[in-house]
Amino acid sequence: ESAVEEEDGYILIISFCLIIAATFIGYCYETFDLFHKIEKYFPHASANMIFGFIVGLALSLTGTLTKVFAFDPEFFFIYLLPPIIFSAGYNL
Repeated sequence: ESAVEEEDGYILIISFCLIIAATFIGYCYETFDLFHKIEKYFPHASANMIFGFIVGLALSLTGTLTKVFAFDPEFFFIYLLPPIIFSAGYNL
């Protein structure tokens, strides 16, 4: 269990650092004049997509992508599917 907890801790630290990096990029786009000039040719959405591609590539190359994002049918059917069905029925 100790190795699993240690790996989960690393995943949490990496996730937190990625959130901080994405927030910093957004802050730079809003604050600095250089980013306002770049924004004409490279908008926020494009920067977020490139950031996502880089993060996905890094997770894929290290092998943590398959460990962290494994599909669990029990979690899906018990916790995710009922709110989706309720929302779909409510919005009819």
